[in-house]
Amino acid sequence: MARVTVLPDETDDDGNRLGDTFTDRLRSVVPQGEGANIARRAGLPYPSLREYLKGRQPRPAALAALARATGVRMEWLATGEGPMRAGEAAPGGLSEAAASY
Repeated sequence: MARVTVLPDETDDDGNRLGDTFTDRLRSVVPQGEGANIARRAGLPYPSLREYLKGRQPRPAALAALARATGVRMEWLATGEGPMRAGEAAPGGLSEAAASY
């Protein structure tokens, strides 16, 4: 089977980013060597966090806990949509509140 390279900014026909996964986003907000601290702040077992960093998808409660522990918006962590942190500008320069209308 041929291997296909996907660029981080490529999207599918529905506008979903192909090279940007939950695991990529989680890795970007869990500093190297800080996994145990993040897991503890999230109230999750460290082995569970390691599995998420390897590609396993968390349940909604774990996703919410990880978002709180890392200081990012749950929607961004789950889907990559919208601003990474509350109060940041949404894509296109709109405020988060304006983007929700």
